[in-house]
Amino acid sequence: MRDQDSNMIYLLQISPVLHGGNDDLNHALVHLTWREMATGFGLVLLTFLLILLTASMLQQ
Repeated sequence: MRDQDSNMIYLLQISPVLHGGNDDLNHALVHLTWREMATGFGLVLLTFLLILLTASMLQQ
């Protein structure tokens, strides 16, 4: 199980160039559960779909 946890941490690493050089974002991501990540992804997806729906309604 320990190897799997370290692999998960490695998968969540984001290049320091992308977020200003410190590890705060990596540290925060490591502490999220899969349910929290899925919820966040779902909310982002829902927001994106809502924007697309609104844009298509405005074009008509």
